Amino acid sequence: MQPVNDAIAAAHQNGRNGKGVALFFSSGNENDSLGPIWPASRAETIAVGATNMCDSRKAPGDCSGENWGADHGVGLDFSAPGVRIPSTDMRGLKGYINGDYYNSFNGTSAACPNAAAVGA
Repeated sequence: MQPVNDAIAAAHQNGRNGKGVALFFSSGNENDSLGPIWPASRAETIAVGATNMCDSRKAPGDCSGENWGADHGVGLDFSAPGVRIPSTDMRGLKGYINGDYYNSFNGTSAACPNAAAVGA
């Protein structure tokens, strides 16, 4: 874990020739109110949670009909859409599904790239 912490700190401080880098990480999908999981919990990172299609925090039993929730609490910076996000897939039988597109990418792992794209 320490090598990753060191790399995060170095990128935050020294990336882009000393200008620093915005580091986006997923908060986690355990519905925990104690805050984001590591490494999103680090001060140098931007912790991203997930919202549902009703524009509220993704929680078990919400309008999505899915039984998971985004980690939230102290340390969460913001949230982005994270339920049934369309994504590309590897072509053919080597992909996650049998096709080129996947229409059900879920979780803070789906929300984080959305947030990073806006940040870029």
